Amino acid sequence: LRQLKDVRRLLNCSVVAPTVLVGFEFSGAMRSALEAEGLYVLSVDVREAEDDGMHAVMDIRHVIPLAKWARVYLFPPCYQQLRGDRDCLGFKLSDGRAFWGCATVLYCLCVPAYAVVVEQPDTIFSDLLEVPKIEFRTAWFGDAPDKFVRLYLRGVAFAPPPAQRTTGRVGPVHHSFFE
Repeated sequence: LRQLKDVRRLLNCSVVAPTVLVGFEFSGAMRSALEAEGLYVLSVDVREAEDDGMHAVMDIRHVIPLAKWARVYLFPPCYQQLRGDRDCLGFKLSDGRAFWGCATVLYCLCVPAYAVVVEQPDTIFSDLLEVPKIEFRTAWFGDAPDKFVRLYLRGVAFAPPPAQRTTGRVGPVHHSFFE
């Protein structure tokens, strides 16, 4: 889908209208996992999808207000507000890029939906607003490479398996061009 009128037409289809929205995601991994549960899912990103499925190539902000979604999973970009960006975060705070990155995350938390999950790694957004969230490492689920994940939640209850919590928060290794 490339035009908003096509998305509107899809949402009005009584047979396959999506009730779940996945945004800022083009791999199809999340959409496919949800479809495997029997859900009708629309993914939206400015990039083409890497697989087949209901996908709109456009700005997610145009699609979000078209429906009251049952569930929304959003993966907004983190590069403007990434805490580990030791080389440029100060500049991004000064010139407003970090502000707009955090504003995008806040917008994602306010979408019209019954359940919202917004993924971010270790960003400064968590310093600015206290929002229900869970934090975990992908290794706790057997995934590699090991990555710190923070999920902001609204209308959702989720906890990683407690038996896997063998280590605390470990900062990622960062490389600086100026060291």
